[in-house]
Amino acid sequence: MFGVFKKRKGVLCATQSGSILVLENVPDPMFAGKMLGDGFAVLPAAAEVYAPVSGEVVSVYDGSFHCYGLRDENGVEVLVHIGIDTVHLKNGEITPKVTQNQKVKAGDLIAVVNLEKIKSAGINLHTMTIISNLEKVKSLQLQKKNAVTHGEAVLEYTLV
Repeated sequence: MFGVFKKRKGVLCATQSGSILVLENVPDPMFAGKMLGDGFAVLPAAAEVYAPVSGEVVSVYDGSFHCYGLRDENGVEVLVHIGIDTVHLKNGEITPKVTQNQKVKAGDLIAVVNLEKIKSAGINLHTMTIISNLEKVKSLQLQKKNAVTHGEAVLEYTLV
């Protein structure tokens, strides 16, 4: 009855300052093929990683801290995946700044990346921001291309 008053749209903000890429241009077939969902990537120019939405941290990948799951206020599940093939990192390359079940606001610091350490290991630095429960989303619209500053609106979604 009161569904009329529900928020029908949402926005994903840039997790880092850098360059925006569509997922199809990410040099990894899993992300480029949208196997985990749809969204965008940032080739970072800065080490700090910020929450793309307000909501709750529902998962933090323990050990490498390369992956964060968030659920926004609309129930949309957002995956922030730092780097490509970073699952095996265990030497402090990524420092988490949030914990599971923590409430965050868009723009809150969630991790800090040692960019030089990761680069020197030959690891790709792209950070993907992906909506993983696409059944809740009717449409996605990229709002920003090229250079971006963390916190800027990048992707707008409309709920089903």
